[in-house]
Amino acid sequence: MKRVTHEEQIRHENLRKRREYKSSRRVAIKLKKLEEFDRIRSTKRSQLESPELLASEYIPIVVPNNLSLNSNIEESLKFFNEIRHLVITNKFPIQLIFDNVEKIGSSAALVLAAEIYRCRYLRRYRNGHSVTGTYPKSESVAYILSKMGFFKSIGVYDPFVGEDTDVENLYVNYQSFTNVDSPHITRIRDDLMEAFPHFDTLAKQRMKGAIIEAISNVFDHAFRVPARFPLVGRRSWLGGVVNREMGQFTLMVYDQGGGIPGTLEPSVVERIRATGALRSRPSDGEMIEAATKIRRTSTMQSGRGKGFETMRRFVDASDDGELRVFSNSGRYLYSEHKDTISADATDSLWGTLILWRVRHQGAQLVA
Repeated sequence: MKRVTHEEQIRHENLRKRREYKSSRRVAIKLKKLEEFDRIRSTKRSQLESPELLASEYIPIVVPNNLSLNSNIEESLKFFNEIRHLVITNKFPIQLIFDNVEKIGSSAALVLAAEIYRCRYLRRYRNGHSVTGTYPKSESVAYILSKMGFFKSIGVYDPFVGEDTDVENLYVNYQSFTNVDSPHITRIRDDLMEAFPHFDTLAKQRMKGAIIEAISNVFDHAFRVPARFPLVGRRSWLGGVVNREMGQFTLMVYDQGGGIPGTLEPSVVERIRATGALRSRPSDGEMIEAATKIRRTSTMQSGRGKGFETMRRFVDASDDGELRVFSNSGRYLYSEHKDTISADATDSLWGTLILWRVRHQGAQLVA
């Protein structure tokens, strides 16, 4: 039998102590997390009228009664970040309470669908989902979520059984993609083109090319810098609304990447600042505006910004249109040949949402 030296005995004892310390530390961290979970859950449940009707193992999160990035951006961003903080960062399961939701914007619903998908994919909870929820009590909210494909996109039952009252609009269901060559992109392009049956052949070709170019350009630059929260691959989300009678479509593109302000290289920012177009400490909104006006590719070849440039040109050439960009805390609007930058929001979207609306009744469209 091999004799154990004194030095080996000391080494083994030290290893045992280190293992015990790590084990006790893991237990202490777990207990602390459980205490924090119980504290947050108790606080949230105490704010509800009928907490006994909810799942006890989840933290209830009340969805704002007006979930919108246009009319209620501060509360909506705070809501999205609470989801990320609880589920992605702390790995706590949550239950979204839709009971009091009276209005919901289609773009805010797209962001919510993407966040639920990410949370469920990255943070598994026992044998269930890390995010669950109640169904909206408002029939109008349930209707818009159903028409936009919200329930289908997150893999849950669609509860809407009411009459389809919106015969004017065609809703392009929410879809995610990880490749711009995906068949989804072609289908979405064709659905959006339903807005322009009156276009001549050349106008249709131009519009189709512009849609693909816009989506591709946004996707190509969404993930060039690290994102604030973990990602489910290079995944972006799309949705849209088409009104045939008005000759109008609205395209929504959302990604959870590092945001436009973070993708502008310092050398590019300095060049823009030298022209006097940027302050020494520009806001996120000003950085977005700068990004829409420069042409560069991910390899610094001429071309980046081409997607934004194309969207702006079609806004100018159409009867009516607009380009809205939300990125991190910044908000930017281009409409009627004019740039509008809103004050940065208090919270951050931690990603980029682009809304592009074009309305045109003529047979020709020169952009």
